[in-house]
Amino acid sequence: PPVIISEIMFNPDGDENAREFVELLNTTDRDVSLKGYRIGDGAAFDAVIPASGGGWTIPARGFAVVFDPDYFTAGAPYANLPSGAALFTVTDKAIGLRGLSNSTPETVYLVSAAGDTLSKVGYSADCPA
Repeated sequence: PPVIISEIMFNPDGDENAREFVELLNTTDRDVSLKGYRIGDGAAFDAVIPASGGGWTIPARGFAVVFDPDYFTAGAPYANLPSGAALFTVTDKAIGLRGLSNSTPETVYLVSAAGDTLSKVGYSADCPA
């Protein structure tokens, strides 16, 4: 697939509403637009939208990070984002149904504008914060 899930932060230190994220990797040699893409936990899916002032594309072989909306009002707690990463958020208040669970393993899905599941990654709730 042109875009895959490369990292999931489901149990961050500190404010969960501001620090949960899903990192995406563009596996192609061309820019890829995320317009119409959705992300979710199987129970609920949210539209992926550019963060304030950002564009719709992930650069060729580059990264995008999809944050909960609260990230952008919490003083941007992550200082070491991938260089040149495109920043996105979701149209709901959290990624998935109520954010990403810390106590129950979940699978995170990335769905294309055409409705195809491009990537799905399960995580274990045993990971420490």
